[in-house]
Amino acid sequence: MRAWMLKKSDGTFSFLKKEFHVYEHEMMYISKDIILVILTLNEKMYWIVRIRGYEGEVFMILEVAPSGIKTILSVYGGGC
Repeated sequence: MRAWMLKKSDGTFSFLKKEFHVYEHEMMYISKDIILVILTLNEKMYWIVRIRGYEGEVFMILEVAPSGIKTILSVYGGGC
């Protein structure tokens, strides 16, 4: 399961996005999501993230808003 959360001004948290994946092989793993950069442009927030998994990694640009997360760009970064 992967979840992105937003801390509101009152200190509470809300989910922006929740995902659950089942991998059909004997090597179960935990993906490692890292926010590399947080940008604010034209009053919008963007995250550049790296998601590392069992056989590779993905780099993404996400637009983050209280209403949810939108993927702007997703690029596969290679694997084994």
